[in-house]
Amino acid sequence: MKTIVTLLATLLISTTALAHVTLQQRTTSPGMYRAVLQVPHGCAGKATTELRVSIPAQMDRVRPMPKAGWQLEITREDDQVTELRWFGGELLDEHYDEFIFRGRIAADAQGELLVPVLQYCGDEVSRWIEADTSTRYPAARVVVQ
Repeated sequence: MKTIVTLLATLLISTTALAHVTLQQRTTSPGMYRAVLQVPHGCAGKATTELRVSIPAQMDRVRPMPKAGWQLEITREDDQVTELRWFGGELLDEHYDEFIFRGRIAADAQGELLVPVLQYCGDEVSRWIEADTSTRYPAARVVVQ
């Protein structure tokens, strides 16, 4: 019985650790990059209704892919895209989906680029913004080599 409980606890912890917004391609080189944000669930049983993505300063020429059933808002500062916002749609908690954009990673960029994401589920929000990967809400990231 102890073995079964331990096994179930291990599975639950590992599933929780994997259940956050991530980038499909985790390593890249400077240049054009196609960012596929994987959204594996909603928030505690609620559907995702909005996704806000902060664009790293080392990325320019950002162009989001429109998503059927969702509205798209692009925030710019001095002709640079700083945030993408998909909203007005609904991604049920038990469903998986992807939100896509592309951009150019600067030639001098190296190491981890964090792509913080706010995932709204009605009035609840999951803030996938933390730099530390061992925390509950790590930011999506790509390693530039």
